[in-house]
Amino acid sequence: MTVRTLFVWVICELALIALVAEGAAAGQDTRRVRSDSAAISALLDSGSQGSATFKQLVLAVEGTDGVVYIRPGKCPGYRVKGCLLHAMSATPERRYLWIALDLSFEPVDLMVTIAHELRHALEILSDGSIRTGRGIFAFYYPDGNPATRTLETAAALATGGAVRRELTQKATSDGGARRP
Repeated sequence: MTVRTLFVWVICELALIALVAEGAAAGQDTRRVRSDSAAISALLDSGSQGSATFKQLVLAVEGTDGVVYIRPGKCPGYRVKGCLLHAMSATPERRYLWIALDLSFEPVDLMVTIAHELRHALEILSDGSIRTGRGIFAFYYPDGNPATRTLETAAALATGGAVRRELTQKATSDGGARRP
């Protein structure tokens, strides 16, 4: 990714942040994990209904000062199902994070990805001193030099695995009648 592409991406993110802040001020949606996409909203509902871990994760985010927006899209420079964008906007009362989700995958895979990325969001929201994209970067790369282009934590990997097991066990126990 070129510096110019990254710059354009950041400008677009900042414009989105301004629009989101306006919508929040108008009192549109009070949930802390939200999406304007009907498909993603359905995945959030199905994930919460089919996985206790998923539901607990959403409730944990609800207990923070953060708002996490999940939107359809691809992660810049990566070929992954979804990612927590290292962009943050903050007001005195709220911190805003964004997750991009590639909707071309199967529903179970998408719910697992949402849970995985929400775990990363909760890692960030658990530290009240993080209020910027630069703060996110410093949190995950305290020495300032990432060894790889992607980042994983044991907690996010474990969360994804637990949600996958719960969703597939639920589908199996229903005799395959329910497709998450």
